[in-house]
Amino acid sequence: MPRSGEPESYALILPRPEPLVALLLCAAAAGQDSLRWPRRLYSRLTYLARSVGQADTRPTDQQAAVWEMLSSRLAAQEDRFGATLAGPLAELNRTLADSGFPLVDTR
Repeated sequence: MPRSGEPESYALILPRPEPLVALLLCAAAAGQDSLRWPRRLYSRLTYLARSVGQADTRPTDQQAAVWEMLSSRLAAQEDRFGATLAGPLAELNRTLADSGFPLVDTR
């Protein structure tokens, strides 16, 4: 069963979709969307890159610290995603293959 706010298809494919969801950039159509949708990792990284890229000076120590923090979070999410591909998704593909259904493409 999907958790609140998640598409029902997540529950059909992966039992724990956090590796995918954590990287999603939630669509923002209005200024108050950040109140309804939490800022995800990708959104934070792009905001930081944009603010550093627009500056005429080198990144501040605080920006460098945030970059390190976000980079480590991204690495952790990539590890979790890789584990999902190797574990539950591989198991799902075996079940699909045994049943004669098309496999989930992981490329």
